[in-house]
Amino acid sequence: MHIARFYWEENQWKVYARDEQSSWNPVDVITPCSDFENVLEQVERDEAGLFWRT
Repeated sequence: MHIARFYWEENQWKVYARDEQSSWNPVDVITPCSDFENVLEQVERDEAGLFWRT
């Protein structure tokens, strides 16, 4: 199951989510940061409903 992708870009982690066409797009609601645990926790909470769709 494809949930999220994490990329290290410009000294910070950036999160990408899949859209309905199976394309990976940057997630604007999660601010990139250097702390991986921080962005991972935000994906787990999924307050915007981008990752845990059924």
